Amino acid sequence: MVHAYLMYGFPTQTEQETIDALEIVRQFFKEGLIQSAFWHLFTATAHSDVGKNPEKYHCTILDQPVGRLPEMISCMKIIVAACIMFCAGAEQSCVHFMHGIGTDLAIKDWFDFPVPAISVKRNYVKQAINVHRITSSH
Repeated sequence: MVHAYLMYGFPTQTEQETIDALEIVRQFFKEGLIQSAFWHLFTATAHSDVGKNPEKYHCTILDQPVGRLPEMISCMKIIVAACIMFCAGAEQSCVHFMHGIGTDLAIKDWFDFPVPAISVKRNYVKQAINVHRITSSH
């Protein structure tokens, strides 16, 4: 069984990239490449470039390092609030995909507000698998 640990909300991530990532995850489930997945909000380590230079990424540090993992900090781009609005649809779709439900739906169908159209082909992953099979057989 393959589980995908998925992240959204990187400070420079756009709405388009978020929607395209959801589409690729849908295709991975549809093609049986993953069986389980969960979306997590981006968190930076204090020693990462984002953690050291939040202003470079237009971030605000939401909390200071505490507890058992003092190197962890939460970081959010002010505009990333737009990416966070995708959280419910992303999580709901993943739960359904894990049960084999909804992999034929369009990504936009998981949201109750307008989202950007996907910019990747709906069969991108399948085509990549087929290309790999062809080149591997030679």
